[in-house]
Amino acid sequence: MHFPKSFYPLFLLAVLAGSCNTQAFFQNPMHGLTNSYKAMPLKSDSIGPAFYAHGSVLAGFSNDRLQDDVIAVQGGLHNTHQFGNFQAYYGVNGSLGNYRVSSGYNNPDRGILTGFNSNLDDSLLNALSGNYRFGSWGLSGGLNIVTDFPGGGEWRILGLELDWQQEWGNYYRFRKNLPKSAANVIDDRRHYAIISLSSDIIIKVDEIRFGYKTAMSFSTRKLNYYSDGGMAYSRVWPFTLSQTLHVGGKRSTWFGQLNVGYQVVAVQAGLCYRLK
Repeated sequence: MHFPKSFYPLFLLAVLAGSCNTQAFFQNPMHGLTNSYKAMPLKSDSIGPAFYAHGSVLAGFSNDRLQDDVIAVQGGLHNTHQFGNFQAYYGVNGSLGNYRVSSGYNNPDRGILTGFNSNLDDSLLNALSGNYRFGSWGLSGGLNIVTDFPGGGEWRILGLELDWQQEWGNYYRFRKNLPKSAANVIDDRRHYAIISLSSDIIIKVDEIRFGYKTAMSFSTRKLNYYSDGGMAYSRVWPFTLSQTLHVGGKRSTWFGQLNVGYQVVAVQAGLCYRLK
C-alpha cells in the first residue's frame, strides 16, 4: 500500500504531536536532593577520626517538563575515618522543604493532531495543585578507595555511598491518596534510598583544597510507569547524575552541586565544617 507524498508531512506532525502529550510524575521529593557533599580530611592531614556538621540550601524543578518547583534546606552530622588507602564516613541528616504542584494540566481528546494520555486525571491534578510541605530524617554512609598525590592532594578513585530517608509531611499524603489513573508515575512510599558510585579529585595549593566530584546515584527500587488508565504499566529506575565543585581549608569546605536525573534538575550550595 502506497500513501500520497503529500500525506507524509501530516503523518510526521501527528507522530510528533502524539509524542508530546502531557504527562505527570510525582516522585519522592528526596529524588535529586540526596547525596549532598560530605567533606573528609585529606590523607596528608594525618588526622584520625573527624567530626563534621554540614548544611545546604537547594532549589530545583521536577515532574514532566520540569513544571513543579522544589526548595529545601538540609543539615546533618557525620564522622569520618582514615585507614590505609580507604576512607569512610557515616552520619545522620534531615531536610525541610516545599513542593509546588503546578496547575495547567490538560488531557486533550484523542485525535490525529493532539496528544492523549489515558493515565492523566487533569481535572483532579489541577484541583489539587498548590504548595505541599515535606521533611525527612535519615542515615548515610560511604567508603572510598583513595590514593594521594605529591604535595598533599588526593584522588578518591571510587566511592560507594548509601543514603536512606524517611519522609513526612502533606506532600507524602498527596501522593499516597492519588489514584493510579491520575498520573503516569506515583511514588506512594515514604521511605527512599539510593546507592551511589562516585569519584572525587582534590588538588591542594598551600592550605587551600580545590576539588571536583562526580557521582551516579540509583534508587534502590523501581517505580511503576502507568500508561493505560492505571492498568498497564512498565518499570522505570530513577537515577541522578551529580557534579560537585568544592573548595576549602582544613576545617571548612564550601560546595556547589548540580543534580540532573529522571524528571528532575536541582542545584545545591552548602558548607561542611569540621568540629573536631
